[in-house]
Amino acid sequence: MTKTSFLRTRFMLAMVSLLLPAFMATCSGPQPLARAIVPQDEQDYIEMMSTADQTPAQAFLARRAVKLGVSVEEARQRDNALSNNKNPFKARHDPSAVSRGAVIYKHECMTCHGEKVDGRGPTLPVPLKSLNFHRTGLRFDITMRGGAASKWFKTIRAGTEVQAKDAEGNPITIKMPNYLDRLSKEQVWLVVTYLQSLDADIPKNHTPDSAHDIPTL
Repeated sequence: MTKTSFLRTRFMLAMVSLLLPAFMATCSGPQPLARAIVPQDEQDYIEMMSTADQTPAQAFLARRAVKLGVSVEEARQRDNALSNNKNPFKARHDPSAVSRGAVIYKHECMTCHGEKVDGRGPTLPVPLKSLNFHRTGLRFDITMRGGAASKWFKTIRAGTEVQAKDAEGNPITIKMPNYLDRLSKEQVWLVVTYLQSLDADIPKNHTPDSAHDIPTL
């Protein structure tokens, strides 16, 4: 190795050591709920759920049917037509979808997954590192590829179980219920969109898109 190559290598390593902490700080995982959620979106969700004794999916599809001027069955068919593999929303460019997904996460997922999406929800018997969306490997994955969006979607829909140990070291099984009937496909994709979001992506002051529509099917 020539002296010039050696100096160039040392320079590159020095730059990486300086830039890496800043990169990791801006790519810290899903946005804090307090920042991600537009208050009106949460008010709309609470109002939607208070109007009838329905699951979130039923309430959502009923409201969607009214907005589109179609039957609830037609709204359900359109929802079922959404992809199981590709998110129709763009977390990096759609703060409205991030906000609405964060609202659903807060009301449906937070008690287990934690307010900070760190696997420290109050109803979990023990914290689960596998649910920590801020761990280094997953942060890089979310930053570079948007995370395992298809896998997250299918896991939320199908449910899963995790093997862990309690405080005394005894093996336990922690089960996540399936949301196949509780959340519509669009709602699940919105939750995934929130999980794909990063602090650095969305302006601090943003307002929801008044249309609140998914891409045309």
